[in-house]
Amino acid sequence: MSAWKKARGRCPLEPRWGRGPQTPINKGLEWRLPPSDVNGTVAAAIPNPPLNYWVLGLRPSGGSRGAAPPWPYFLALFLAAPAIAASHEDPARVAAVVSEAAAQVVPPGAGVVLGPVGGAAVMARCPGALSAVVTGVAPYEQAAVRCAGLGWTLFVSLTVTQSAQVVVAARPVAAGQALGPADVVLRSEDVSAYAGRRVFYNVADVLGADPLMNLAAGAILTANAVETPVLVKAGQTVAVQVKAGAVEVSVNAVADETGRAGDEVMFTNPATGKRFEALLTAAGPVLQL
Repeated sequence: MSAWKKARGRCPLEPRWGRGPQTPINKGLEWRLPPSDVNGTVAAAIPNPPLNYWVLGLRPSGGSRGAAPPWPYFLALFLAAPAIAASHEDPARVAAVVSEAAAQVVPPGAGVVLGPVGGAAVMARCPGALSAVVTGVAPYEQAAVRCAGLGWTLFVSLTVTQSAQVVVAARPVAAGQALGPADVVLRSEDVSAYAGRRVFYNVADVLGADPLMNLAAGAILTANAVETPVLVKAGQTVAVQVKAGAVEVSVNAVADETGRAGDEVMFTNPATGKRFEALLTAAGPVLQL
């Protein structure tokens, strides 16, 4: 060691490694990286460099070129690798929790497509059970996966695949041409095709409506694409169908505003003075409780 210090001297820029574990290999030695070793070689004066020397990718030169690295240390690191990997969360476990939570909130028959869950691999493995809460509006929703034990939360995007019977154009229709029974038809469409737009679920709701634009065959009819007939006018008293499960009653109410088929209009019950909102359909206003 003294020969090393004489040959190399003390350089203020030399990073000090400090004392390693007291082993037969480096007992009592203080290793320093000489300034001439930036190319990855060391002088022959260092016999059997310690573990951190080899881990840094340096190699002995000269007489020490044949010096064997501390393979027992490498073997220990290799055997510890599975334990290190197991300390991170399993993406498959997160996916299973999200799928189970989504199944509780999506409509019957709807499917769920999960977004990337690979982010779980960088989270510490949760020692307890994971929980997931699904929020958002179909078809695009989000699940918050939480580990209460460690306090981390992982967000996973969801796409709900669901179909519904909606009114579409049965054939090309020119703008301004009143819609007749032969112009429209019900067809099953994925909800993602009209997400965020108001559509029609009953052919009768659009009969007599005027398209505001040319409609191609198969086009989904939305409230912005057609002007439906006026069904009620402000101040008009009409019978509103109130539905609650299998129970249905009729209540006379006064319309507070003018509305067309597909509109949601405010009504006032003259008997109680209470106001409520009902959907205008071809069969009349409907309040679904």
